[in-house]
Amino acid sequence: MSQETSVKDRLDEIFSLQKGLSEMMKLD
Repeated sequence: MSQETSVKDRLDEIFSLQKGLSEMMKLD
């Protein structure tokens, strides 16, 4: 179970990073 949670947390971090990048691209 701990492995699944860490993987989900990593995915959430990646998704949030991608969101921030796309937002920055929009500003540009």
